Amino acid sequence: MRPFEKLLRDSLQDDVFSSLVLFAKRLDGGPSQSWLEQAPVDKQTVFTLASSSKLPTTVAVLQFVDRRLLTLDTDVSTLLSALSRQKVLVGWRPDGSPILNEHRNPITLRHLLTHSAGTSYYFQNKSLRRLRSLQGRLPEILGSTIEDRFDDPLLFEPREGWEYGCGLDWAGKLVEQLTSMSLETYLRLYLWAPLEASSVNFWPHAKGRHHKVASLTERIENTGRLEFSIFSNDTRVLQPDSVELMFQGNLSDQSRAALQAWFEGRKLTIGDFYRGELYDWGLGGMLIDGRRSEAQCPRGQKTLAWGGGTNQFWFIDRSNGVCGLIMSHVIPPQDPQIEEIIGAFQRHVYRHVFPSFL
Repeated sequence: MRPFEKLLRDSLQDDVFSSLVLFAKRLDGGPSQSWLEQAPVDKQTVFTLASSSKLPTTVAVLQFVDRRLLTLDTDVSTLLSALSRQKVLVGWRPDGSPILNEHRNPITLRHLLTHSAGTSYYFQNKSLRRLRSLQGRLPEILGSTIEDRFDDPLLFEPREGWEYGCGLDWAGKLVEQLTSMSLETYLRLYLWAPLEASSVNFWPHAKGRHHKVASLTERIENTGRLEFSIFSNDTRVLQPDSVELMFQGNLSDQSRAALQAWFEGRKLTIGDFYRGELYDWGLGGMLIDGRRSEAQCPRGQKTLAWGGGTNQFWFIDRSNGVCGLIMSHVIPPQDPQIEEIIGAFQRHVYRHVFPSFL
């Protein structure tokens, strides 16, 4: 038994995970692998996407760029008034009250899609939790709408920093504003239907509709279809020019430096990252330049990758002609044993595609 298969079997026996799906595919049509039999799951197993939902949401927004209804530099203030009125939290007065300034720079679509708008998730940011406490808003209480849940000030001027956060949640709200339909309905009609992926929804069970807060769920087969559609640039959901935009760096110098510092500090990141890699943000995920990486199997330039809070990780490496995906149900994020599997999975994929790495 090869080392990677042994790691999977041992981890399953040791209850590291209850279910796990791994998938890899080559662009050239050469042999690829899946490991669906390693755990009691199959292609129809349902997973909560968590932050992996940012990829389909990005594609939905880019469809409006395709139709020339928006540009990446569109000021979204008039469309998202609840966001545009947010001020920038720049510090605290001696009496403990916040210092809030009007933002100078516009908030553009590009900023929302690249986490450079100044927005953040309050649960990961001490300043926002402190402010909510002062306002009597208990951090653990979630709002039932985007406007309620993310009613927080910006942490920096748009385009002048980087903070992983709710920009894509606001971008999903933008889709609803432009179409007068729910994001779920839009995705079903214009993204999942062209991919013949009918099982993606916010409500995996009918009783879920009685809850206020929903999570996007889907089956692994559908996740792979979207990833490979982008990888192969097959025009099923996006025009070629928009796909190319996904693989271009979209951050200012200031924002890119902040992103690099964030990852070197390993803040709330799930996946497989190495010293020597350079980071930018494409559209839909982070761009990794692995040419100077210390990884055993370096990724190619402009590899697009990201993941989700239940320890998921996906990547599209167009330079080396391979994409991959690992899905689990494990929490909390950054579980060290799952992180080990994610790293071993990617090394195994690259060694399978490139025997020279053996």
